[in-house]
Amino acid sequence: MRSSKHLILTILCGLVFSFLYYQSYPGINILIFDVLLILTSIVLFPKNIFNPLRLITAGSMLMLGVAFTITAQGWTLFVHFIVFVAFSGALAAGKVQSMVTIVKLGIFNLPLSCIKFITDLKNPEVLPSPKLQRLIRHAYYVVPAVVIIAFIYLYQASNPIFEGYVASVTSSISSIFNSFFEMLNWQWIGTFVLGLAISIYAFVHFAPQQWLDQDANTSQILKRVKHKLESGSGVRGFKNEWRAGIFLLATLNVLIAFVNAIDIYYVWFNFSWTGEYLRQFVHEGTYLLLLSILISIAIVLYFFRGNLNFYRQNKWMRWLCYGWIAQNGIMTISVLIRNLHYIDNFALAGKRIGVLFFLALVLFGLATVAYKVWKKQTFWYLLRWNSLAAFVVLVWSAIPNWNHIIIDYNFAHAEDSFLHLDYLASFDNESIPYLDVSLEELKRLEVIQKQKFPFEESYMTPEVYIQEIEYKKTALNQTLAETNWKEWTLAQQKAADYLDGEV
Repeated sequence: MRSSKHLILTILCGLVFSFLYYQSYPGINILIFDVLLILTSIVLFPKNIFNPLRLITAGSMLMLGVAFTITAQGWTLFVHFIVFVAFSGALAAGKVQSMVTIVKLGIFNLPLSCIKFITDLKNPEVLPSPKLQRLIRHAYYVVPAVVIIAFIYLYQASNPIFEGYVASVTSSISSIFNSFFEMLNWQWIGTFVLGLAISIYAFVHFAPQQWLDQDANTSQILKRVKHKLESGSGVRGFKNEWRAGIFLLATLNVLIAFVNAIDIYYVWFNFSWTGEYLRQFVHEGTYLLLLSILISIAIVLYFFRGNLNFYRQNKWMRWLCYGWIAQNGIMTISVLIRNLHYIDNFALAGKRIGVLFFLALVLFGLATVAYKVWKKQTFWYLLRWNSLAAFVVLVWSAIPNWNHIIIDYNFAHAEDSFLHLDYLASFDNESIPYLDVSLEELKRLEVIQKQKFPFEESYMTPEVYIQEIEYKKTALNQTLAETNWKEWTLAQQKAADYLDGEV
């Protein structure tokens, strides 16, 4: 903090938070508080308002605040917290180039912002009152006082006579304190303390200069470093590494080509479902793809880390690298097709949608690795652009109303895909307008499902599903009776309107 205005606005944000969240669950209050934080950040940090990453994080936080107000999804709320951490890091960093740095600063300040807030109170420009300054300077007496009180309790526990003296002294004092504490609203105090901590985290930062300098000065372009090679050993070592790289990449290209040929034949063009579960079919491919991509990036970074990038006879090694990256792209498409087969036979689910976002990020990562080799970029280039891509993908994954999309898709394709009623019954109460299906329709679908999916494992029956939906309706009615305007969401409003239409 640099001034008393900084202190006052931080405390005011904590007070507004306590008003918005006291005895209230998340709802439109998240969007209102987001707007307050962003407007306050413009007042307190006016220098870097148009920093691209600051605009991206602030805009993303607003988008997610609106998305949560519309959809009321837990995933949206979780991603909103991550974006808030990045937003705080962007305010701390000022001018930065990479999402990595601001997220790192955001995490770094999670435990330190409150400590810095307390230490900044010693600054006369922040807290101009001399009396309060003296109080802050004598705060170190708190620890000895706690130790003394602890020993008093120990001594009175071990000595009955001493306990009697202590009891006579403390009885009158404790009665005064008890009557005072009974008047306090501890729930409101806890909400205010939480809001103050969040406001402090947003506006009070510690940014190591070394991190800022590293972000500003690290180049994205590789530079040739000339070494004086004594005798022929250095040249031989350089060429041996080049030959080893060609041999390794050529061999790996052959291996992955064989794997891709199998997938293209059996997964792309000749796939047929024979009644088995496809969970392992997709998940194993995803895990192996992730491992393959990480190893691919590590190998490329190793061989193209330095002067091999500038070797005149390096054309074959580059083309082998491009070929391997392209074949990893084909492997990515194979996993995508596996996932689409999974969706086609077992309908939509959150993790299956997550795989789609993950594969989009993988394809972007492979493209950046190829560009790194082509344009002789550094590892910092990969880190900078892939971290930004991961942030963007994460934000966009939390905006659609996936509950609505998944439920509608699964019921619409119930004659062709597996209808998992156990999974659908686990959705939140706000999804009732999409979950409520007549028993007659469910029984009709049950006949089709048993013919198409003769699994030995037993699943939820239509009767139990209807019972679960009725429980959800009862629970939602109880929630609506206790909900205030600060908890309002469009999803809950639609569910309330649906229940009113049934009456």
